[in-house]
Amino acid sequence: MSNEADFRLLQNRIRETDMELKDQSNLLCNMLSAYFGYDYLEIWYENGLYVKIRDVPDSLSGNILRLRANVPPLGGHSEIVGDDVVDLAYKDIPPQGNQDDEDAVDESDELADAVIFLHSKGIVHRDLALRNLLLSQDGQDLILCDLESCYGSKHCPEIARAKDNGLPNQEWPYSPKSDIYYFGITIAELVLQNNPRTPWQYFGNFVPPPPFDHIFRACLKENPDDRPTLAEIKEMLESIVVSAE
Repeated sequence: MSNEADFRLLQNRIRETDMELKDQSNLLCNMLSAYFGYDYLEIWYENGLYVKIRDVPDSLSGNILRLRANVPPLGGHSEIVGDDVVDLAYKDIPPQGNQDDEDAVDESDELADAVIFLHSKGIVHRDLALRNLLLSQDGQDLILCDLESCYGSKHCPEIARAKDNGLPNQEWPYSPKSDIYYFGITIAELVLQNNPRTPWQYFGNFVPPPPFDHIFRACLKENPDDRPTLAEIKEMLESIVVSAE
């Protein structure tokens, strides 16, 4: 790349291609639940089908997992390796147990600490999301990444209004309160254990179950001033730990 402008153009083109592929693919359509494993994706669809898609070792993933081909018509529960489809026994959707809740609380608390630190340095992340979190190999440390603060999510109400009103990107009102909005969405992603980036995920049918639902709804208040502070969110998370004991 000759300069930063060329890099940004390439970055935007990659992002646009990624979203176009997701819009065209039927992989995540009409699903009840999904689980992303280390080298596979499990999906339970509304029609009762269970599909497991495996990555191909030492090669590019198959076209389906890369969103360059649709899931073909299936006659039953199936495993897809690359682009080859074989029959597979049904597997129940894993229940959300107490351990999952404890993990989500711990991870959300660590994320809150990371965002508090950023805000103390005058940094607004702009793109808090499950895709921008890393977990250490031992599962003990959560790491917040993608700190470029150039590209930001646009679903927060005040950001969406600025975009719709034609304001240039640099004038969109990202703030600690917009980070709170995206923090709520990230909690939902942590609890629900999936990350389907589709428009419906930010509305009524993407609400985590109790006891996380009240934190989610508080963070997604329309008025930024009505959203809780991160200190208040940490208190809510601590109350979940107390009530679970």
